[in-house]
Amino acid sequence: MDPLKSFIQENKDLFREAPPAPGHEERFERRLEEQLAKTKRMKRNYMIYISLAASFVLIVSIGFLSSPCPGGSNACYYNEILRLSEEIEFNSRNMPEYRRQEILMTLNTLVPGSENEFSQSLPACLPKNELERLNREYYENIYKGIKEVAALIY
Repeated sequence: MDPLKSFIQENKDLFREAPPAPGHEERFERRLEEQLAKTKRMKRNYMIYISLAASFVLIVSIGFLSSPCPGGSNACYYNEILRLSEEIEFNSRNMPEYRRQEILMTLNTLVPGSENEFSQSLPACLPKNELERLNREYYENIYKGIKEVAALIY
């Protein structure tokens, strides 16, 4: 057993009958206020750090969620382009026929024939990283254009 606890157990009568020393209550209240202030400060700091971490996670996740293909592969963008074009075609069936035909013609001009169509038209002498960048930008821009067409339907 702790020596302090054993001392208190052995001398219980002294603690029950003896009045606290002068200034005891003031010291106790001061220490309590200091401890509460310290706890509030720790909670405030904790909330600040948690808020900063949550903001960082939110910003990073928005960056990943805004692009359907975080890796930027042209195959991924091509698949997303096909998915969106099918969705547009399906959702435009209730539109007036002239408007639907206009949208479908626009889609036909935007949608590439294959995921390698653009890369086949580029010169072979370009470095590999430049080819990948151009492919990614090409398919990403087509994807953005088709998203704008989709926005006209909804």
